[in-house]
Amino acid sequence: MGALRALGRALHQLGQLPLSAIHEEATVARLGELVNAVSAADLGMVEAEYSSRMAADADNDIEFIDVGEAENFTMCVFVLPPGTRIPLHDHPGMIVFSKVLFGELECESYNLISRESSRALMPGKSASRLMALGLNLPRRPGPTHAVVEPNQVDIVRAGEMRSLTPTRANVHSFFSRDKWTAVFDLVMPPYDDEAGRPCTYFDDVCSTGADLNKPSSPGLLQLREVPCPSWFWTKRGVYKGTPL
Repeated sequence: MGALRALGRALHQLGQLPLSAIHEEATVARLGELVNAVSAADLGMVEAEYSSRMAADADNDIEFIDVGEAENFTMCVFVLPPGTRIPLHDHPGMIVFSKVLFGELECESYNLISRESSRALMPGKSASRLMALGLNLPRRPGPTHAVVEPNQVDIVRAGEMRSLTPTRANVHSFFSRDKWTAVFDLVMPPYDDEAGRPCTYFDDVCSTGADLNKPSSPGLLQLREVPCPSWFWTKRGVYKGTPL
């Protein structure tokens, strides 16, 4: 059995269990091993096809490729041209694995300490789809910040994988420096506005203080919730990999 199909089978089996099973330590460890085994070839990703676009001065938007989605997970690939960025955003209540298939990714991440959201719900809309298209969700007045602890700025190279949890490295951004970079994501559970898991973007890092109505805490920062940046959007790519 191929690596991607083995991952798909494990996710299907996990779907028969309560959603809380996603967060069990043994489950997270096993899924991490399976994601790490998935290759660019499994997903139909060929680096040369993208580098030739740059040479031809073709359209160089970030590409979103939908690999598969169910109630308990989303799998996708983001392809970032050199010098492009996925802005700072969160993953509420999620476990996420990100494996670089080719290229090199700069990942800036923060540990989530506390969160207050002003995000309005959009019945019938999938937040993962909206994020992929770089679309904004409606907002209403109210608390709009997250308190975080800096985690790290990490360079993730081809073949390497990183993960995040509901608290560790939960807020992050991706930047492709000077290479075409493809990153395979497994997100569990998926973004879902109705279930209280919207995708929220952030900006403006500052020390905690009076705005939070409590004493400043050394080492903690405040992130301001913002709409999806106007410069961020993606285009749909075609999945050419192994059928699930």
